Amino acid sequence: MKKNNRNRAGVFLRGCRATVLAATAILLVAPAAYSQTTNAFDQASDPVYAGLAAPNGLFPGGQNGGTGFGPWTFTESGTGGAFIQTFGPSGDSFDLWNTSANSATVAARPFTTPLAAGQSFTVLQRFNSLDSAANTNQLALEDASGNILFSYWHFGNEANANNGGYSDALTNSGVATNFQYAYQAFETFTFTLTTATNYTFTDNSTGGSFTGIISNAAIAQVAFIRINGNHAPGNGQDYQFDRLKVTSSAPPTFSVTPAAGSLSAAAGGAISAQIVSGGTPLNINTVSLSVDGQAVAATTGGSSSLVNVSYTPTPALSSGSLHTARVIVQDNNSIFYTNSWSFTTGFTSLPVVLPGPFTVSSNVDLTIFTAAGEGWLGANYQSDSSKTLYARFSMEYNSTNDTPSTYTFGGFEFFQGNAEKFLIGKSGGLVDWSVAAVNGFPDTDIPPSTLIVPNDWHTFVVRVDYSPGGNATAQVWLDPDFTQTEANQPNAPLVISLNNTFDNIRIRSGFDDAIATYSNIVIAATSSGVGFVAPSAPQFQGYVPGINAASAAPGTPITVDVLLGTYGINTSAITMTVDGNSVSPTFTVGANDISVKYQPPSAFALGSTHNVEVTVTDSNNASYSTAWSFTVDQYPTLPVSQAGPFDVSAGLDVTLWTGQNGWIGTNYGPNSTNTLYTRFSMVFYDFPQTVAADGGSYGGLHFFQDNNERLLVGDAWTSTNWSADAKEAGEPDLLPVTPIVVNEWHTMVIRSVYTPNNPAVETIWLDPDFTKGLNNQPQQPLTVSLNNTFNQVRLRCGNGSTFAEYTNIVIAANSTDLGFPVSAGPGSLSIQSGQLSWTGGGTLQNAPALTGPWSDVSNQSNPQALSPTNAAGFFRLRQ
Repeated sequence: MKKNNRNRAGVFLRGCRATVLAATAILLVAPAAYSQTTNAFDQASDPVYAGLAAPNGLFPGGQNGGTGFGPWTFTESGTGGAFIQTFGPSGDSFDLWNTSANSATVAARPFTTPLAAGQSFTVLQRFNSLDSAANTNQLALEDASGNILFSYWHFGNEANANNGGYSDALTNSGVATNFQYAYQAFETFTFTLTTATNYTFTDNSTGGSFTGIISNAAIAQVAFIRINGNHAPGNGQDYQFDRLKVTSSAPPTFSVTPAAGSLSAAAGGAISAQIVSGGTPLNINTVSLSVDGQAVAATTGGSSSLVNVSYTPTPALSSGSLHTARVIVQDNNSIFYTNSWSFTTGFTSLPVVLPGPFTVSSNVDLTIFTAAGEGWLGANYQSDSSKTLYARFSMEYNSTNDTPSTYTFGGFEFFQGNAEKFLIGKSGGLVDWSVAAVNGFPDTDIPPSTLIVPNDWHTFVVRVDYSPGGNATAQVWLDPDFTQTEANQPNAPLVISLNNTFDNIRIRSGFDDAIATYSNIVIAATSSGVGFVAPSAPQFQGYVPGINAASAAPGTPITVDVLLGTYGINTSAITMTVDGNSVSPTFTVGANDISVKYQPPSAFALGSTHNVEVTVTDSNNASYSTAWSFTVDQYPTLPVSQAGPFDVSAGLDVTLWTGQNGWIGTNYGPNSTNTLYTRFSMVFYDFPQTVAADGGSYGGLHFFQDNNERLLVGDAWTSTNWSADAKEAGEPDLLPVTPIVVNEWHTMVIRSVYTPNNPAVETIWLDPDFTKGLNNQPQQPLTVSLNNTFNQVRLRCGNGSTFAEYTNIVIAANSTDLGFPVSAGPGSLSIQSGQLSWTGGGTLQNAPALTGPWSDVSNQSNPQALSPTNAAGFFRLRQ
């Protein structure tokens, strides 16, 4: 039976092929291993069709179940109809019928949008009895006028395994090989439009498929056609179908570097994209990258599922400049995907200006400066810094939206990694313009106290003076008078001492729906750089040791930088005293400053406090002075000790040493090769809670990296025995397992062996014998491996009423400084005339074979007789 393209308005007439503009290619159909998006779906069990049973429940049409389709239309000529059958793949099915000769029933369904390249239409259909070659069931895809662009059919009297027929733009009656009749079985068929005119049609039940071409018109609807020719059919010849679906393959996803919209990209950094395939594999040979509109020679690698493309500009991009990158990739179905993004490079030197405006909300920070992208930041504001930094910005809130339980916060904030350091704007717990600082400094209003009013702009200036090894001093002005110098402001600033080491700066706004807007962000090295009138007086900054530094190195130089005022100064008009005694500093003269330095001839006494005063005189004969004090590190080198006693309870830690103490410094970071020995004694005077479910008791000597817990030795949270909290190594008991008894003292020794970029090996002895070396102890130690990088040592005890006391805390580089005997060196073992004797210290061991197992000999007398009748044995001396 020959099938022609038909117009549904006259099912039996040969139809015209209307020309329609090709649909724009979008996403390609995905193989099974790739993801898909469902664009349209409907099934006969949808509640819209409930009760529309035989014989003609679906007439006159207009029903619209599911999503992504237009309403049904039904056309009937002769005797026939359409209804919902009570069985089918979804529980029901759509059903078309005719009972007279030369009759037809057509059910049509428009797509919400025409089928596009990369999309597929899938349907389940069931062919029942067709008792004449003149009777046909047909699936058709049509344009908006009802012209058939593609059709697939079976006709009566076919064998169950016969091939179906099809038509398209080039074929009127093609053979659909391996498309079975499948009598009374629901089978799945998929039509995929691979380009605007190319398609693939698949019988998903048999795996049969073929490709073809449709006319250059958009597929706008699907039609299901039940036809009787000149033969009246018998019963049971209905055409059933269900689960109509339109899908499209998912697009690829792009991850780009620098991030889209980033404000602090490294000028010399790589521009790259990682492309993950969506619904169709990617063609790795078609990837291209352009920067600022110019194609670049990028490096491409990866696979069809993951493509990497990268380019490093040579020479580097200009600092503080906006750039646009674009990457284009093609998938295996020749569909192109484009991702364009922009970023701004960081600044190499101060001052820097970001005019804005920038809008921030919903606790999503905007990072404006990073150490990686900003040359001026780099590593310049870490613990060894002596610089002075100024920052200025303006901000407003559209609403504060504070509630009794949730508070809006936001502002300009310094960060070290992801650790908050210092926020200026609005702290979470205050309603005025304020600051939030770490290191125990409370949230504080900025003077004069000013209520935050929506849509009311305010300007802030921050000055931070860094001190090597000590806290920085920060000053914050609210709405300063920029017609005056820094020193002549009408309102005094808020002054804070805090650790403000940082490597990135963010602007923030969080909680509820408050939105903050920022503008005119400036970072500078001088007050005039942020808008103050340049001072007429000299300014002092860069104090070394820092003002009130608590742990200066014993041999520290003493320096201060003098910024020249309006009238300048000269080195002959500078004096320095240390502890009231005049000294002779040296000078380094710059274009705008003079660095004053004095190197004491001998080291200061450990723990001693010293006072420095520097006086300068300008050319107008006015004198200016600065004075500050510092304390020398009491613990610069090992061994260090604190006798105690220290009483600790209620979770109130006692910090013994920090990274400001020279013996710690950065000596126990990830690159350490040191070995460290620790000794301490402790007792619990109250130990009420014994399991974590009750709150848990804990306590001991605890190593910390900043506020990150490392190894604790004493009592771990879940144990009632003397134990260790070894983090990734768990909470093992010390050996021998010893229950904690109130008022019972115990001594613990820890040996920490560091290896670069590997866990430290921790060996812990409980109540060791100090008459014997560590390798000759009567009890085996506990050994664990964990990350024990640290820059603080604390004594701890909690929770509830748990109470402990500590004494005799010693940390050293060798075991001798803890009280163990000096190693006697290797001994010697000999047998002469039936006598076994040895020299040097050690424990005599024997074994039945040279490879062991070895055990201590019960008779440790030296010398001792050997019986010639005993079995052969081996002896050694364990040091």
